[in-house]
Amino acid sequence: MIDAYAAFHRLASEPGRALELEWEPGRMLLIDNWRLLHGRTAYSGQRRFVGMYTNHEDLESAWRLAGLL
Repeated sequence: MIDAYAAFHRLASEPGRALELEWEPGRMLLIDNWRLLHGRTAYSGQRRFVGMYTNHEDLESAWRLAGLL
């Protein structure tokens, strides 16, 4: 198991596999935790983080009602 984790970490750490975003106040990001590995680098100052969980069906329904799909 340790070998598998080491191999996964090595692959995930390769250059080009990460997308770094610089956040601006008021920005929002929606991610699918089943399809995306995410993390963050160090930061200074204050930040406000708000999380939410939903299932795919409810989210797609809301997008359809809003005319986004």
